[in-house]
Amino acid sequence: MVVAGYSLHAITEGGQIPAHLLAETAWAPGANAGPGLALRTLLILERDGRVRQAAGMDTSVPVAGTPLAEAAAGGSAAFVGPYREAAGGWRAAMVRPLADGSGVAVAVLDLDRFTRLYATQNVGPLSIILFYRENGSVLAYSRAGLPLDRDRAAFAGFLPRLPADETARTLSGFDPAEGRERIGTVRRVAGLPFYVYVRIRTDDVLAGWHADRWKRVLETAAVSVVVMLLALLALRQLGRLETTTQALRASERRSQALFDSSFQIMGLLSPDGRVLALNRPACALAGLPAEALIGRRAWEFRGWARTGELAESFRQSIGKAASGRLVRYETDVIADGVTRVMDVTIKPVFDDRGAVALLVIEARDITERVEAAERLAAALDQAEAANRAKSAFLATMSHELRTPLNAIIGFSDIMLHELFGPLGSPRYHDYARHVQNSGRHLLDLINDVLDMSKLEAGRYTLDESWLEPADAIDTCERWRRSRPMPAG
Repeated sequence: MVVAGYSLHAITEGGQIPAHLLAETAWAPGANAGPGLALRTLLILERDGRVRQAAGMDTSVPVAGTPLAEAAAGGSAAFVGPYREAAGGWRAAMVRPLADGSGVAVAVLDLDRFTRLYATQNVGPLSIILFYRENGSVLAYSRAGLPLDRDRAAFAGFLPRLPADETARTLSGFDPAEGRERIGTVRRVAGLPFYVYVRIRTDDVLAGWHADRWKRVLETAAVSVVVMLLALLALRQLGRLETTTQALRASERRSQALFDSSFQIMGLLSPDGRVLALNRPACALAGLPAEALIGRRAWEFRGWARTGELAESFRQSIGKAASGRLVRYETDVIADGVTRVMDVTIKPVFDDRGAVALLVIEARDITERVEAAERLAAALDQAEAANRAKSAFLATMSHELRTPLNAIIGFSDIMLHELFGPLGSPRYHDYARHVQNSGRHLLDLINDVLDMSKLEAGRYTLDESWLEPADAIDTCERWRRSRPMPAG
């Protein structure tokens, strides 16, 4: 109908059927492919009903005595039909006056084409599609054998119409035209006074369901069995997953307990330095809970790096470890207001591809060891100072003792040789020899002490000389006899 309207517009403006419409509307009678053409004929009629021009017909067909002649005589726009042609077939026509008022342009519609089209729609054997005018005259329908075959206005009193502001409506309930329960949808044709009404009988709606109900029951049962099996498998899998989850949580608790029980500061870092896990000593040193530390850069906390220089050194150490190197260094931190020395180790952990996946950081408090080393160094310094003082004392004492010993030894030697005359009694000679031997013995002791000092200083040189064993034995014997015997 839209095509007919455009065609009539072109005709009424020009007063004749354009050549392109003559070609496009040419219709071969007897064509039976598909439902056929909806626009059957285009006509220009004089006011007296004579055909001035036609398209879609091999010969001019008189329209006298037909509804078209009456429409031509009226000379106004109208919709004619439905009406039956003499040769058979139901038609309708759209009539528009020519611009010059000399006649009318007519577009003849083949209503049987709509009937054939609707008959191809599978709406059920007891359902129907209706195409009708505002006055209730049915233009086309989908099912033969109805009273409409004889009278197209038979349903005029039952067909629904819509208010001007409504375009569609769904209806349900008892249909008095056929005495059955039906469900229907009526829709207005946009811009035209026509309706399309689809009436479906309840039995047709349920016919498919009744035909396939056992199939649907079996399908539903099969689906139910499959769903039950899937549910059982899901429950079993969930049970395994729950067991695995509990075991994993228990393992995590054990690992965290071992992690927290260590006196050392321990943590896990990502290669870019973000904190992944920490034990309690590490959190205590940072002065923050684990929730405030996880996910942040390790060098951002002053508890671990109290100055900007230490933080930068910490960041560089993490970068070296992220490249795959073991990093170890010493640093100082402040814990409980006391400066502590920490031995820090950062170890890379590699994945299966050899890339660094984690960094394990450990820090041990070595303050006592450092203080002990300092105390030991101070003690060594004191011992060396004491040793130097001892060496100086021995050197001074040896010098002071040698001077009188040289005099004793020299004077006793003069007395033994009686350089200034005889001593008188022979016993004086023996005493002088004892005095000389004792002085020389004391001088040897002083020299031995000095030799010990030289040994400690690493400056002792071996002085080899001949020794008379008999004289040495005799000297030792006299020295032993000269010593007083212990009492008792």
